[in-house]
Amino acid sequence: MARLKREESTAKKVLSSVLRHPQSHVGWQTISRETGLPSVITIQNYADVLQNLFLLNVYNAFDQNKKQPKHRSEKKLQIPNPFFFHAFRGYIENPAGDYFQQAKAYMLKPEGKAALAEFVVGDHLTRLAYNHRPSDLFDQSNFVFYVKNAQGETIDFITRLPSSFLPVEVKYQNSISNSDYRNLKKFNKGILATKDELALGGNHPAIPVPLLLLFV
Repeated sequence: MARLKREESTAKKVLSSVLRHPQSHVGWQTISRETGLPSVITIQNYADVLQNLFLLNVYNAFDQNKKQPKHRSEKKLQIPNPFFFHAFRGYIENPAGDYFQQAKAYMLKPEGKAALAEFVVGDHLTRLAYNHRPSDLFDQSNFVFYVKNAQGETIDFITRLPSSFLPVEVKYQNSISNSDYRNLKKFNKGILATKDELALGGNHPAIPVPLLLLFV
C-alpha cells in the first residue's frame, strides 16, 4: 500500500468491513459507518485499488431490464483467493493468533466452506468472462454481477458472455431440494453449483463446484 501511496490502516478498515459481510450486499455508506471513514469516495478508491491488485472482487446488482450493472446499487464484496482471505482474516481479527489454526477452524464450519466455495465460483466466472473478451482494460465489475429483484429474491452471480448472460446459484450444502432452483428457473438457462449433486438434464443443470471449476 505504501508504494501506491495508500494508508495501510485505511485498507485494513475497508477489508474488515468486507470480512464482516462475506456473502451479503453492502453499501458504501454502511462501510463508512462501520469503519468511521467519513468519505465514501475514499472507501471506493481503496476498493478500486484492492480490486486492481486482484485482492477483491466487486459485484454490482444487475438490472434485468437494461441488461446492465446498477453502479449505485449495494455491492457484494468478496476476497476471491482463499489464501488471501485467511491471511487477511487472521491479520485483522486476531493478528497474534495462529493463522493456520484460525483457517482450519473456519473451514470446519459448513458455512465457512460454503462462503469460500461462493468466492471461488465468482472468481472463476470472472476468468470465464475475461477469456471471452481478453483486454488490459477488463473490469470484473462490468462483467459479473448478482441479481436481486424487488421481492428480495437473489441469485449469487450472473455473467455477461458474448451473446447471453449466465446465471449461477451456489448451494454448497449436503442436500438439494426443488426450492433451491426456484430463483434460477426464472431465467431460461442457468447453473446450480452444488457440493456433490450432479444432474445434467434440462436447462438448469446441477454441477458440483469442483467439476464446474474445471470448465470455467
